[in-house]
Amino acid sequence: MASPISSFDPFDPAIFDDPVPSYHWLLEEAPLYWCERGFWVLSRFDDVWQAALDFETFSSEDGNVYGGHLDAMKARGSKSIVMMDPPRHTRLRGLVSRAFTKRRMAEMRPQVAELARACIDRLMADPAPDFARDVAIPLP
Repeated sequence: MASPISSFDPFDPAIFDDPVPSYHWLLEEAPLYWCERGFWVLSRFDDVWQAALDFETFSSEDGNVYGGHLDAMKARGSKSIVMMDPPRHTRLRGLVSRAFTKRRMAEMRPQVAELARACIDRLMADPAPDFARDVAIPLP
């Protein structure tokens, strides 16, 4: 019996409703898949692992940004650390990782809890709350 799936678009709302059939199709029929939106999809662990280790072939320079957002970020000269390759990524990760130790996270817990409570209070007070507008985008 032929698979009812013949293409994959990770931005298709139907994928969010039930991703399992598409993931099975990718694994079995299209482990290396060209998405018409302009990028490759790897679905098998070993392939993803090898790609992650080979930054010279599989660069992260264009990172996880899709469409015009990448151009806007480049125009501002801003880049997320996930949009960098070694050695720059390695150097910055070493600096940033010091701020995310288990001890430092425990020290920040009260401030994070206070911030979360304030965000929830704002959402609860709004008759038409919007998490992205009210919390995610202005998050300090």
